[in-house]
Amino acid sequence: MKFTETKRNTLLSAVALAALTSAPVTARSSNTVMDVIADNPDHQLFIEAANAAGMDDLLDSEYGFTLFLPTDEVLEQAGLDIQLSEPLSPDEKEQLADLLNSHIVSDELMQTSVEKAVSIETISGAPISFSINDGITQVNDAKVLKQGIVAKNGVVHVIDSLLKSEE
Repeated sequence: MKFTETKRNTLLSAVALAALTSAPVTARSSNTVMDVIADNPDHQLFIEAANAAGMDDLLDSEYGFTLFLPTDEVLEQAGLDIQLSEPLSPDEKEQLADLLNSHIVSDELMQTSVEKAVSIETISGAPISFSINDGITQVNDAKVLKQGIVAKNGVVHVIDSLLKSEE
């Protein structure tokens, strides 16, 4: 069967339409990821942790990434609020940066990408996997509470627990 120009254009149009209708259109914010999460009272402890770990430049950079953001409640349950009440030693700062880096992927994963992905590696090198259980998207064992908060330098998905490596 030979493709005519009309059939080729029809096929390309169908593919383009499928691509557009399968992904929600989300307006890109003029704010960075750091700005977006700083505006939310549920993420102030994460901001403190990012500053203490020296990661605020990354979250404010032009680099495109995805942040799986645990709520402050999750960080408090992990004892992070107590840890940040004192100045961090170089080892503690490195451990904190490793923990936070295990929540960042070096690519922008929108909601549909997260739902379709099977697994990916974070910038810390830790593998994370995605699944959908009873209509709820999960990253490892963490449930995604809010998906696809788009900033000018990345995407944020709010999660209900810390990401633990599945190694």
